[in-house]
Amino acid sequence: MRNKDFIASVACGTLVSTLVNFSVADAIKTAIFAGIGALVSFFVTLIMRQLTRKFEK
Repeated sequence: MRNKDFIASVACGTLVSTLVNFSVADAIKTAIFAGIGALVSFFVTLIMRQLTRKFEK
């Protein structure tokens, strides 16, 4: 077995074992944390853009 095939089989095995133990509560938590992360990223980008514009002038 080549190294590439081994890594792919380990990744698939990990994914399958995770999906079996995945519940609705986990899906809700994941969605909430993804939304929070997106909002934080958006606001940090806005702040950084305004700061760079402010200091470029």
